Amino acid sequence: MVRTVLYILMVLGVMASGRSVVFGETSLLQKNWFAPRMASFCKNSESPNSINRFSLRSSNCQQGGGGEPTPSSLTFSKNQEPFDIQKATNLPSLANQGGSRIVQASKEIPLLARHLTAGLQLAYRDPFLQSAALPSLTNRMGAQIVLNGDWDTMKYHAEYGYAGQESGRLPLSTPSGKMGGKVKWEWNLPLVTPQIELSRYSDNLESDPLRARTVASMQKLSLNWGLSQGSQLSLAYGREQRDVFSQPDGPLANSMTTDSALAKLSLTHSIGTGFWSTQYRTSKNTFGETTNRQEIGSTMGGTFHLSSPVDIVPEWGVLRQTDTQDGPITDRIFGNLGSVFRLGSTQEIKPRLEFRRNHNYQVTEHTDAFSAKLDYSYKTWDDSLQVAMSGQYVFQQTSLNNDTPQICDLALLVHTDLHPFFRLPHRQQTLSVKISHNQRIDAFSSQIPPAQTTAMLLVSIAP
Repeated sequence: MVRTVLYILMVLGVMASGRSVVFGETSLLQKNWFAPRMASFCKNSESPNSINRFSLRSSNCQQGGGGEPTPSSLTFSKNQEPFDIQKATNLPSLANQGGSRIVQASKEIPLLARHLTAGLQLAYRDPFLQSAALPSLTNRMGAQIVLNGDWDTMKYHAEYGYAGQESGRLPLSTPSGKMGGKVKWEWNLPLVTPQIELSRYSDNLESDPLRARTVASMQKLSLNWGLSQGSQLSLAYGREQRDVFSQPDGPLANSMTTDSALAKLSLTHSIGTGFWSTQYRTSKNTFGETTNRQEIGSTMGGTFHLSSPVDIVPEWGVLRQTDTQDGPITDRIFGNLGSVFRLGSTQEIKPRLEFRRNHNYQVTEHTDAFSAKLDYSYKTWDDSLQVAMSGQYVFQQTSLNNDTPQICDLALLVHTDLHPFFRLPHRQQTLSVKISHNQRIDAFSSQIPPAQTTAMLLVSIAP
């Protein structure tokens, strides 16, 4: 890993005499490191710097009376991820809900006026913000080179780099990391906008014998047609091949290969959006007994605006898994019906109903699951107070036994700003309280149903 980062830093010395440009989309580094989308040069350069965005002042945008762009030096910034107690399910999981410092550095160079630009991005996440905090399991170092092109009818984007950790998760293991890149083209034609994306990534770069090695390659193709009255029709196709080797340098005969394809047709209109997708996947496993399986499924759904404050979100689909020798293995049928009721600009109510049936042919068993969920959220206009409440009821039934477990989940979250109370010169002063209750209701058991209640309190004060 260290050699990989040093190679990329050597490129930085060659780029030091260049001029600046704004970077584009990145997928190797996580989205909370750099901007997650590709935008125009001047628009990106004027966006404010925040925790989830890394933006620069681009010298390609003309300032004042114009003239030649001014060269810029290496740009550094440091941000801090806030704690997110809403994603925590119990006390141990609270340690991995943010709080890390993120140090970033960047360099940008125009190669051919505004048409072709290059840049370098570096990022480092400090997982030991507090002495009692657990090490973060997310990537802690990243470096990549980015190349962007913006021509009259075509846009081009390419990236190559590394992201990983300084040490593996297992004792005596070597550093784990991920290396690779992707290229992307987009053409703005009169009636249609085609896009092509090719990517390839691999991990376990140091050949640790305790971990498997994965090589993933993906190809994407999409076509977008602009219709009348702001409507749009999109057709997308993607194919991914993933090879997992039992040993870093092991033969292909001792591996697991997955080849999947997904086709999706979507329509956007003023009354909402709808989609229909079909997926097909084949997998071959040569660990021990060789198996060959296939999956095919189809899903339909969308979001429809019944009125200004009400949205309906239906979704349904089927999925079948078969073996080349044993025939059908499992069938799955599911359907969801959700809705959103907006009570002004500060409150939302989201009821949702879900049904799922799984049929297992190997044991001739089918399982039905039904759930009903209700979410309520309130947020003031200045985000100084946030209140979220949720309730969920889950009912399951299996054909081979009479057990019908029923589960009830309740949760309450209150998040408030402490600036009006403490008046400290700190950027972040927040108080979060979360109370969750989980209980199983079993009508056929005379014992007391098991229940669990968890309460978490978090006070976050950061400079």
